[in-house]
Amino acid sequence: MTLRSLLTVSVAVLIPVVGHAADVDLLASAPEVELAETRSGFYLRGDVFYDVSSDLDGTRAIAQGNALATGPLRGELEEGASFGLGLGYRFTDMLRADLTVGYGERDVATNAFAVPGCGSICLARDAGSAHSWNVLASAYLDLGTVAGFTPYVGAGLGAVRIDYDDIALTTCGLTGCQAIDAEGERDWRFAYALDAGVAYDLTEALTLDLGYRYLDTEGGQAWSVRSSGGAMVAVSDDGPDQHALRIGLRYRFQ
Repeated sequence: MTLRSLLTVSVAVLIPVVGHAADVDLLASAPEVELAETRSGFYLRGDVFYDVSSDLDGTRAIAQGNALATGPLRGELEEGASFGLGLGYRFTDMLRADLTVGYGERDVATNAFAVPGCGSICLARDAGSAHSWNVLASAYLDLGTVAGFTPYVGAGLGAVRIDYDDIALTTCGLTGCQAIDAEGERDWRFAYALDAGVAYDLTEALTLDLGYRYLDTEGGQAWSVRSSGGAMVAVSDDGPDQHALRIGLRYRFQ
Protein backbone atom coordinates (compact mmCIF):
# COMPACT_ATOMS: atom_id res chain seq x y z
CA MET A 1 0.00 0.00 0.00
CA THR A 2 1.42 3.39 -0.99
CA LEU A 3 1.78 6.29 1.48
CA ARG A 4 -0.94 8.21 -0.33
CA SER A 5 -3.38 5.32 0.02
CA LEU A 6 -2.53 4.94 3.70
CA LEU A 7 -3.23 8.64 4.39
CA THR A 8 -6.52 8.41 2.52
CA VAL A 9 -7.72 5.47 4.61
CA SER A 10 -6.57 7.12 7.85
CA VAL A 11 -8.48 10.34 7.12
CA ALA A 12 -11.59 8.36 6.23
CA VAL A 13 -11.44 6.56 9.58
CA LEU A 14 -10.63 9.62 11.72
CA ILE A 15 -13.33 11.95 10.36
CA PRO A 16 -16.33 10.10 11.91
CA VAL A 17 -14.38 9.45 15.12
CA VAL A 18 -13.49 13.13 15.54
CA GLY A 19 -17.03 14.15 14.62
CA HIS A 20 -18.49 11.83 17.24
CA ALA A 21 -16.05 13.14 19.85
CA ALA A 22 -17.04 16.72 19.00
CA ASP A 23 -20.70 15.83 19.42
CA VAL A 24 -20.00 14.35 22.84
CA ASP A 25 -18.08 17.45 23.91
CA LEU A 26 -20.90 19.74 22.73
CA LEU A 27 -23.49 17.73 24.64
CA ALA A 28 -21.36 17.71 27.74
CA SER A 29 -20.82 21.48 27.63
CA ALA A 30 -24.43 22.35 26.72
CA PRO A 31 -26.43 23.92 29.58
CA GLU A 32 -28.93 21.68 31.31
CA VAL A 33 -32.53 22.35 30.32
CA GLU A 34 -34.95 22.06 33.24
CA LEU A 35 -38.40 20.82 32.43
CA ALA A 36 -41.16 23.23 33.46
CA GLU A 37 -42.92 22.14 36.62
CA THR A 38 -46.59 21.41 36.27
CA ARG A 39 -48.95 21.86 39.20
CA SER A 40 -52.09 19.98 40.06
CA GLY A 41 -55.44 21.48 39.12
CA PHE A 42 -56.68 21.19 42.73
CA TYR A 43 -56.52 24.16 45.07
CA LEU A 44 -57.54 25.13 48.60
CA ARG A 45 -59.09 28.50 49.36
CA GLY A 46 -59.78 30.56 52.46
CA ASP A 47 -61.79 33.78 52.48
CA VAL A 48 -62.84 36.55 54.82
CA PHE A 49 -66.00 38.49 53.92
CA TYR A 50 -67.10 41.91 55.10
CA ASP A 51 -70.89 41.78 54.93
CA VAL A 52 -72.45 45.20 54.54
CA SER A 53 -75.84 45.86 56.13
CA SER A 54 -78.79 44.50 54.14
CA ASP A 55 -82.56 44.66 54.28
CA LEU A 56 -84.51 41.93 56.06
CA ASP A 57 -88.17 42.35 55.16
CA GLY A 58 -91.00 39.94 55.80
CA THR A 59 -94.43 39.42 57.37
CA ARG A 60 -95.69 39.47 60.94
CA ALA A 61 -98.91 37.53 61.64
CA ILE A 62 -100.81 37.71 64.95
CA ALA A 63 -103.73 35.39 65.64
CA GLN A 64 -105.92 36.00 68.69
CA GLY A 65 -109.18 34.15 69.02
CA ASN A 66 -110.88 34.22 65.65
CA ALA A 67 -109.03 37.39 64.61
CA LEU A 68 -105.97 37.30 62.37
CA ALA A 69 -103.94 40.43 61.76
CA THR A 70 -100.91 40.68 59.51
CA GLY A 71 -98.44 43.44 58.91
CA PRO A 72 -95.14 44.01 57.16
CA LEU A 73 -91.83 43.35 58.85
CA ARG A 74 -89.14 45.90 58.15
CA GLY A 75 -85.67 45.13 59.40
CA GLU A 76 -82.04 44.68 58.53
CA LEU A 77 -79.03 42.47 58.99
CA GLU A 78 -76.32 44.71 60.34
CA GLU A 79 -72.76 44.69 59.04
CA GLY A 80 -70.35 42.02 60.18
CA ALA A 81 -67.70 39.50 59.15
CA SER A 82 -68.01 35.96 57.85
CA PHE A 83 -65.51 33.28 56.86
CA GLY A 84 -65.23 30.57 54.24
CA LEU A 85 -63.12 27.52 53.33
CA GLY A 86 -63.25 25.48 50.17
CA LEU A 87 -61.70 23.03 47.73
CA GLY A 88 -61.53 23.78 44.02
CA TYR A 89 -60.25 22.53 40.69
CA ARG A 90 -58.93 24.41 37.65
CA PHE A 91 -60.12 22.73 34.45
CA THR A 92 -58.50 25.13 31.95
CA ASP A 93 -56.70 28.48 32.00
CA MET A 94 -60.12 30.14 31.98
CA LEU A 95 -62.47 27.78 33.82
CA ARG A 96 -62.37 26.70 37.48
CA ALA A 97 -64.89 25.63 40.10
CA ASP A 98 -64.98 25.13 43.86
CA LEU A 99 -67.12 23.90 46.74
CA THR A 100 -67.10 26.18 49.78
CA VAL A 101 -68.51 26.24 53.31
CA GLY A 102 -69.03 29.57 55.07
CA TYR A 103 -70.09 30.79 58.50
CA GLY A 104 -71.16 34.19 59.80
CA GLU A 105 -73.05 35.88 62.63
CA ARG A 106 -75.04 39.07 62.13
CA ASP A 107 -77.04 41.32 64.43
CA VAL A 108 -80.70 41.64 63.47
CA ALA A 109 -82.91 44.67 64.12
CA THR A 110 -86.48 45.36 63.03
CA ASN A 111 -87.76 48.85 62.54
CA ALA A 112 -90.54 50.40 64.61
CA PHE A 113 -93.93 48.90 63.79
CA ALA A 114 -97.51 49.10 64.91
CA VAL A 115 -98.90 45.88 66.39
CA PRO A 116 -102.40 45.40 64.96
CA GLY A 117 -105.39 44.17 66.94
CA CYS A 118 -104.96 46.34 70.03
CA GLY A 119 -107.12 49.21 71.13
CA SER A 120 -103.95 51.27 71.29
CA ILE A 121 -100.97 51.30 68.97
CA CYS A 122 -97.93 49.41 70.21
CA LEU A 123 -94.61 50.59 68.85
CA ALA A 124 -91.56 48.39 69.28
CA ARG A 125 -88.13 47.63 67.89
CA ASP A 126 -87.05 44.00 68.15
CA ALA A 127 -83.37 43.12 68.13
CA GLY A 128 -81.44 39.87 68.16
CA SER A 129 -78.88 37.98 66.12
CA ALA A 130 -78.72 35.33 63.42
CA HIS A 131 -76.11 32.65 62.72
CA SER A 132 -75.76 31.37 59.18
CA TRP A 133 -73.98 28.50 57.43
CA ASN A 134 -73.75 28.33 53.67
CA VAL A 135 -72.67 25.58 51.29
CA LEU A 136 -72.09 26.73 47.69
CA ALA A 137 -70.88 25.10 44.48
CA SER A 138 -69.50 27.87 42.26
CA ALA A 139 -67.95 28.16 38.80
CA TYR A 140 -65.68 31.00 37.68
CA LEU A 141 -64.53 32.34 34.33
CA ASP A 142 -61.08 33.97 34.35
CA LEU A 143 -61.01 36.72 31.72
CA GLY A 144 -57.30 36.83 30.95
CA THR A 145 -54.22 38.19 32.71
CA VAL A 146 -52.96 41.77 32.29
CA ALA A 147 -49.86 42.94 34.19
CA GLY A 148 -50.27 39.99 36.56
CA PHE A 149 -53.93 40.73 37.39
CA THR A 150 -56.70 38.33 36.34
CA PRO A 151 -60.30 39.61 36.51
CA TYR A 152 -63.04 37.02 36.87
CA VAL A 153 -66.80 36.53 37.12
CA GLY A 154 -68.63 33.64 38.72
CA ALA A 155 -71.93 32.20 39.92
CA GLY A 156 -72.93 29.57 42.45
CA LEU A 157 -75.84 27.51 43.75
CA GLY A 158 -76.34 25.97 47.17
CA ALA A 159 -78.07 26.26 50.51
CA VAL A 160 -77.97 28.56 53.54
CA ARG A 161 -78.96 27.55 57.08
CA ILE A 162 -80.15 30.49 59.19
CA ASP A 163 -80.42 30.09 62.96
CA TYR A 164 -82.28 32.96 64.62
CA ASP A 165 -81.65 33.54 68.30
CA ASP A 166 -84.61 33.91 70.64
CA ILE A 167 -85.98 37.44 70.72
CA ALA A 168 -88.46 39.63 72.63
CA LEU A 169 -91.46 40.51 70.47
CA THR A 170 -94.14 43.08 71.19
CA THR A 171 -97.73 41.97 70.74
CA CYS A 172 -101.23 42.35 72.18
CA GLY A 173 -102.09 40.78 75.52
CA LEU A 174 -105.08 40.91 77.81
CA THR A 175 -103.79 44.15 79.26
CA GLY A 176 -102.79 45.67 75.92
CA CYS A 177 -99.29 45.79 74.51
CA GLN A 178 -96.77 43.44 76.05
CA ALA A 179 -93.36 41.93 75.30
CA ILE A 180 -93.17 38.17 74.90
CA ASP A 181 -90.28 35.80 74.39
CA ALA A 182 -90.25 34.34 70.89
CA GLU A 183 -88.34 31.25 69.85
CA GLY A 184 -85.96 31.61 66.94
CA GLU A 185 -86.51 29.33 63.95
CA ARG A 186 -83.76 27.51 62.08
CA ASP A 187 -83.88 25.88 58.66
CA TRP A 188 -82.01 25.26 55.41
CA ARG A 189 -82.93 27.42 52.41
CA PHE A 190 -82.04 27.50 48.73
CA ALA A 191 -79.57 30.25 47.75
CA TYR A 192 -77.59 31.50 44.77
CA ALA A 193 -74.53 33.72 44.53
CA LEU A 194 -72.96 36.06 41.96
CA ASP A 195 -69.24 36.86 42.14
CA ALA A 196 -66.82 39.28 40.50
CA GLY A 197 -63.27 40.24 41.34
CA VAL A 198 -59.61 40.19 40.43
CA ALA A 199 -56.83 37.73 41.33
CA TYR A 200 -53.07 38.22 41.53
CA ASP A 201 -50.45 35.44 41.68
CA LEU A 202 -48.16 36.08 44.65
CA THR A 203 -46.17 32.94 43.80
CA GLU A 204 -46.58 30.02 41.43
CA ALA A 205 -48.73 28.32 44.06
CA LEU A 206 -50.36 31.18 45.99
CA THR A 207 -52.99 33.58 44.61
CA LEU A 208 -54.53 36.65 46.24
CA ASP A 209 -58.27 37.03 45.54
CA LEU A 210 -60.11 40.36 45.94
CA GLY A 211 -63.78 40.37 45.04
CA TYR A 212 -67.46 41.05 45.64
CA ARG A 213 -70.27 38.58 46.31
CA TYR A 214 -74.04 38.92 46.14
CA LEU A 215 -75.86 36.15 48.01
CA ASP A 216 -79.63 35.79 47.67
CA THR A 217 -81.39 33.47 50.12
CA GLU A 218 -84.92 32.06 49.99
CA GLY A 219 -87.45 33.26 52.57
CA GLY A 220 -88.54 31.29 55.62
CA GLN A 221 -89.69 31.36 59.23
CA ALA A 222 -87.87 33.66 61.65
CA TRP A 223 -89.66 33.59 65.05
CA SER A 224 -92.82 32.11 66.54
CA VAL A 225 -94.52 32.18 69.96
CA ARG A 226 -97.79 31.72 71.82
CA SER A 227 -98.22 34.42 74.43
CA SER A 228 -99.82 34.02 77.82
CA GLY A 229 -102.61 36.24 76.56
CA GLY A 230 -103.56 33.69 73.92
CA ALA A 231 -102.03 35.46 70.93
CA MET A 232 -100.14 33.35 68.42
CA VAL A 233 -97.35 35.23 66.67
CA ALA A 234 -95.46 34.04 63.60
CA VAL A 235 -92.78 36.11 61.93
CA SER A 236 -91.29 35.20 58.57
CA ASP A 237 -88.70 36.88 56.38
CA ASP A 238 -88.53 37.21 52.62
CA GLY A 239 -84.90 36.07 52.60
CA PRO A 240 -81.92 38.36 53.07
CA ASP A 241 -80.08 39.86 50.11
CA GLN A 242 -76.46 40.00 51.24
CA HIS A 243 -73.67 42.07 49.72
CA ALA A 244 -70.11 41.28 50.78
CA LEU A 245 -66.53 42.29 49.99
CA ARG A 246 -64.11 39.35 49.84
CA ILE A 247 -60.39 38.96 50.46
CA GLY A 248 -58.94 35.50 50.22
CA LEU A 249 -56.03 33.25 49.31
CA ARG A 250 -55.96 30.27 46.97
CA TYR A 251 -53.22 27.63 47.25
CA ARG A 252 -52.67 25.36 44.28
CA PHE A 253 -51.25 21.90 45.04
CA GLN A 254 -47.93 20.70 43.58
